[in-house]
Amino acid sequence: MPSFSQYVLPKTNNEKDFEDMVKDCASKHWNQQFTLYGKPGQKQNGIDIYSENWDIVIQCKNYVSGKTNINKFMKIINNDYIAAAKHFNFIRRFVVATALDRNNKIQDQVRNISKIK
Repeated sequence: MPSFSQYVLPKTNNEKDFEDMVKDCASKHWNQQFTLYGKPGQKQNGIDIYSENWDIVIQCKNYVSGKTNINKFMKIINNDYIAAAKHFNFIRRFVVATALDRNNKIQDQVRNISKIK
């Protein structure tokens, strides 16, 4: 059976469908309940989904275009992390979920952010 990271999930054009898919995958992966945070249009302080005890939070970016500016994307992720860490200082894990194709610049940036805390 393939590992979790080997699955290729369908790309969606709908932000809500993407968040629901990420929430379901996180629940299965970490074997606990995950919940969507707030509702569209509300300030979410860098997170879209949280675990049942709030130690894992997820920021979803349903960017599907190959033309996404990677530097702008990384700045957005960094700002989301700063907001999440400021408002939810008890989080243990900040997860970035994106529909973008794998990219080492993004992976390195997320790894560097994770070294901060």
